[in-house]
Order: sequence, then C-alpha cells, then structure tokens
Amino acid sequence: AEEMPEDSAVAVIHGATLYLPLDDLIDYEKEYDRLTKEKSKLEKEVERVEQKLANDGFVGKAPAHLIEAEREKREKYAEMLKTVGARLEVVEAKLGRGNK
Repeated sequence: AEEMPEDSAVAVIHGATLYLPLDDLIDYEKEYDRLTKEKSKLEKEVERVEQKLANDGFVGKAPAHLIEAEREKREKYAEMLKTVGARLEVVEAKLGRGNK
C-alpha cells in the first residue's frame, strides 16, 4: 500500500487488496459511487454479523466452529471496510469533497 500509485482503482478481497494504476484514466465520480456502494454493503455485513453474535440464542445454541466463523467474518468485513474507507477519502479529496 505504501508504494500504491496515488491514482489507482482498488478492489478489496479477503486476504488481498488489488491496485490498478489508472493515472488520468480514472473517473473519480464513478469510483466514488462504486466505493460508496461497497462501503454501504460492508457496513451492512458488519452490522449483520454483530447482531448475530449479540444474539444470545445463536451464541448459546450454535456450535463453537460456527461462532468462530462469524467472528472471522466480522474481522474480514471490518478490515475490508477500513480499506474501502481509506480509498474513499482519497477519492473525495480528488473531487474536492473533503471528509463527509
């Protein structure tokens, strides 16, 4: 990430972040829209997993491996959300929108 070209499209997958240098080819409005949708999707996934883990019925009845799988999902989605949020800040700065 430290060597990432400033003008890059980013795809976040579990275990990896892909950067595609686009220089002047990037459409920042479209990238903003894409990242905003991805952020919303990830926020919903984090919320869904957190609600599941906060449900005493689920935690009390589910096998340990399922509970652990949900915790791993929460960590994965939270990390992806952090990466998307950081990239969204860069795109917002390019668009002159600053922090929202």
